[in-house]
Amino acid sequence: MLRLISASLLMVLLTGCAAVMDASSDGPLRQNQGTRTFGTVLDDDHIEDVVEVNIKKVSPEMRKGHISVVSFNGVVLLVGQVPSESLRTRAADAASKVKKVRQVQNALTVGPNIKFGARSNDSWLTTKVKTGYAFNNDVNGQRVKVVTENKVVYLMGLVTQREGELAASSAQRTRGVTRIVKAFEYIN
Repeated sequence: MLRLISASLLMVLLTGCAAVMDASSDGPLRQNQGTRTFGTVLDDDHIEDVVEVNIKKVSPEMRKGHISVVSFNGVVLLVGQVPSESLRTRAADAASKVKKVRQVQNALTVGPNIKFGARSNDSWLTTKVKTGYAFNNDVNGQRVKVVTENKVVYLMGLVTQREGELAASSAQRTRGVTRIVKAFEYIN
């Protein structure tokens, strides 16, 4: 009985949402194409977890590497180091087989893992890039995901061409950044 009352109340409340939105706007409503839905954010978090586990299960040798997995709107970015070219390829293959992964950008390098100090520096560079966005009126830092690996800054997000160029230009001016990789999904 309680479920029936709850469901009925929910239906009444939800049907009123459209009426309120209609009354609050003179023209048609536009969706913001540059933002992910809450469901997409949850999907991306789940994708990251599944890809990470599946990559580690490819081979015991994979655990010797250092791999970071980032998903944004179903686009997966792999950064870090692996012991061999074969493992690099197999990691991307494992990522591409995960449900809801639309694309894999494999930026893994073959070689020894970078040291803790270099990782700390990468975190600092990410912070500096994001701080630069906060003080730049032309860049909406909330729509740009910043990932740094070995002084290379990877930029992801749903942006227009112009927004992507401005975000990359701002990041490039950050002291210590050696290269910018634009992994954007363009919405125009």
